[in-house]
Amino acid sequence: MRSAACWHSSSVCPWANSGSSLTIENSIFAPDHITTKLAECQTWVRKADNVKLSNVNSYATSEYKPYIIIRNASDWNKFRTMVEDAKNQYDVDARLEADITTSEYVGGGEATTYRGTFDGNGHTITFNKSGFSEEHIAPFRYVGGTTTIRNLHTAGTISTSKRVAAGLISEILTGSTVNIENCRSSVTINSSVSGDGTNGGFVGGMNGTVTIRNCKFDGSFEGANCSNNGGFVGWVNGSSSLTIENCVFDPDKLSTKLEGCETWARKLDHESAKVTVTNSEAITHYSPSKIIIRSA
Repeated sequence: MRSAACWHSSSVCPWANSGSSLTIENSIFAPDHITTKLAECQTWVRKADNVKLSNVNSYATSEYKPYIIIRNASDWNKFRTMVEDAKNQYDVDARLEADITTSEYVGGGEATTYRGTFDGNGHTITFNKSGFSEEHIAPFRYVGGTTTIRNLHTAGTISTSKRVAAGLISEILTGSTVNIENCRSSVTINSSVSGDGTNGGFVGGMNGTVTIRNCKFDGSFEGANCSNNGGFVGWVNGSSSLTIENCVFDPDKLSTKLEGCETWARKLDHESAKVTVTNSEAITHYSPSKIIIRSA
């Protein structure tokens, strides 16, 4: 799509009228170029509010809708404020256009979670947070709704005396559907917690349905007295579903206790949480038994 003066477009259908029903199945939106204006555009279809849209097993390599552009820490802070102002009522989509360094998280509370599409565009967020004394800390603190984070590298160091720190998302809320795609976490989590840390390489605690695909963790878990962490996800709550596909766990350093830790994700055996790991490799195991949970 290459018209600089064009807008109000979509990839599949320009407009779905009120009362319509549209199913998009086994499809890929992979544009070579998008140089139109993005105002009022949508990746799959533009539609009236009461149109029923089902998107089944379909994937977009790029989104075709307006983004907040982030080029520096100041832009990141503006994005953070926009998420707070949204108050969980609508998506805030953003794209990273440069490597940035920040100590400010996005999605500060359950009433101001992040929801939307965040495209890292191959860039790095270096997130440094020291002396944090509350539970839940990550570049994205709380995430909800239907959210995709893709093409993002996170780095930096989190030093905390509380639980549930993570390299990307600290907590995914109940009822959410979250996709993490083509991401890499090189974050060091340094915990002074004595006992259960519930820290995760990508996600601290999760509810809902989460897919982590084509991702790599090569950061570190540090803390001589900290235990009960997950290499990718610190804790999967009951009735939740986690899928890890085509991923690599290759930590730079593991210096916590191994008690209660799991290479990919932690969950209670008797709960209904489902964890499925396919086509993924652990260079180093993060568990006392050296046994890796691949499905449960």
